[in-house]
Amino acid sequence: MLKKTSGIEFYESGSGQPILFLHGVGSTYESFHYQFGKISGRLIAVNMPGYGKSDSLELYNFDAIYESLRTFIDALGLRNFSIVGHSMGGMLAIDYACREISNIKKLCLIGTTPYFGGRSKEFEEEFLRVRLEPIKSGMTMKELAKISSKKLTGPKVSNEVIRKIEKQIGSVKPTTWEASLRSLVGFNRKEELKLISRPCLIIAGEHDRNAPVATMKKMHNSIPFSTFHEIKDIGHMVHMEAPEVINGILEDFFEEPKNG
Repeated sequence: MLKKTSGIEFYESGSGQPILFLHGVGSTYESFHYQFGKISGRLIAVNMPGYGKSDSLELYNFDAIYESLRTFIDALGLRNFSIVGHSMGGMLAIDYACREISNIKKLCLIGTTPYFGGRSKEFEEEFLRVRLEPIKSGMTMKELAKISSKKLTGPKVSNEVIRKIEKQIGSVKPTTWEASLRSLVGFNRKEELKLISRPCLIIAGEHDRNAPVATMKKMHNSIPFSTFHEIKDIGHMVHMEAPEVINGILEDFFEEPKNG
């Protein structure tokens, strides 16, 4: 059952060490459906601001989202907790860790990068144009979802996963879709990665075009206590496309040391 605290809608299951799950643009808390009940701990998957029934933000940027998450985290009394972030959720996880590293136990970054664009201003403009023009031309989010789901996944994705991705994208309000995408412009924590002094798990999909393997390997090399996994035959929606593999990696990473 979904709950809501401090303006953030979330799903919670399990008990023990708290693990916060942050989804990407166009996803919802349901993108972590295959992790619920499969990983030990108190799993808390949020709907980011503007998604589901979470409150929208007047200014949608990383500072505002951080403040929203910080208020939510404080309301739940989370201390020494871990974060799993996918895509934009991974960027938010990096951003939070750079600001609040003393509150982080472990960090898992899936299909994400420490900065947006970087190649040129033209790249950023084209990135936004491709993703926003269909909606501005009258396409519905459900119609966009059918196009986007195939671009986000690898060659062996199941029909079930495609349907789940389409459902999530189709549920997003166009205003939230645009605000989320525009918030990425200017994000850059590349030079601060060396300050992430906590165990960090980095997972990349072989066919991910949004967070390429080479870029994620460079991020791994910049984070002191990180381990890297590349998952073959998988696209951007790594944790949905290969849940059994991912869940095994996550369970090992989050396993608590046995006493004695």
